[in-house]
Amino acid sequence: GEMYARHGKIKIAIDLIDDTIKIYEDNPDPDGLTKCYIRKGRAFLENSDIKNAGVCFNKAEKVARSIKSNFLIASVLAARTTHHLEEGKIGKARKRLEELLSLLAEFDSKEIQAEANYLEGRIYLEEGDYDTAESCFNRSIAQFEELKEKFMLAKIFYYQGTMYKKSGNEIKAEEKTRQALKVFTELDAAIWLEKFNR
Repeated sequence: GEMYARHGKIKIAIDLIDDTIKIYEDNPDPDGLTKCYIRKGRAFLENSDIKNAGVCFNKAEKVARSIKSNFLIASVLAARTTHHLEEGKIGKARKRLEELLSLLAEFDSKEIQAEANYLEGRIYLEEGDYDTAESCFNRSIAQFEELKEKFMLAKIFYYQGTMYKKSGNEIKAEEKTRQALKVFTELDAAIWLEKFNR
């Protein structure tokens, strides 16, 4: 479902995820259900549907907390942090991130730690602390390169481009923007490619 969302095929993505949710509801699997709600919320976020994303993340958080799964709670907190960033609610995003970082001290997840560093970079970017944002983004890049997660790398390059532009470094901004565009093009990430055409 998430892949269809990245390609701009939101309706197909949501339909596929809804079909899977129905299976997990009919044959109770809280772990699978939580992951589906997160995926559905992320699909809505890819389409800038903040309201429906929030509904999905609320459902995911409720299930994850009911089964006391630190991994799933951390996954929801990462999604909620992204959601609050997209809403422009930086204080709420920081609060969710702090909860996430505290939880990550209790278990190891390379993927969630890499996403946490990326999200921390985005928060510092929004707060205008470009040096700290750059440090967070660089840590996240190293982690996502190790995980071979191209989509997240492209997103980081995109936000680095934004950061360098805001800080007045046009050369680095252009370099990072080109990097992001190249990877998004390779991945055929239509939703993100549209951002470059605006």
